[in-house]
Amino acid sequence: MVKNWLDNTHQLKLNFKFICARFGWINTTDDVTSDLYDWSGKSVWCSHRDLCQFIDRILEKQSILNKFEIYFVSSNNDYCWINMDNCQQDLDYIPQDGTK
Repeated sequence: MVKNWLDNTHQLKLNFKFICARFGWINTTDDVTSDLYDWSGKSVWCSHRDLCQFIDRILEKQSILNKFEIYFVSSNNDYCWINMDNCQQDLDYIPQDGTK
């Protein structure tokens, strides 16, 4: 929907990029080992280190990125249901952390 709006308003013809990052669950403690968290939260958890790595990759690769892209970002978690293929292909993003 955002891409259609940008196309319709001709924003993509200008020389700027619109990168949308959809982060998984980020918590303040950076820890999901507690039994209080169920598999649905753990499946999309994003560690602080992986969050920082993603931002570093965006900044490093900004000159070769498309004008519009949406990236899903999480750590390497069991039962992860989001597709991060474009994140890995475009940015060489490989999550360092993950939950079991």
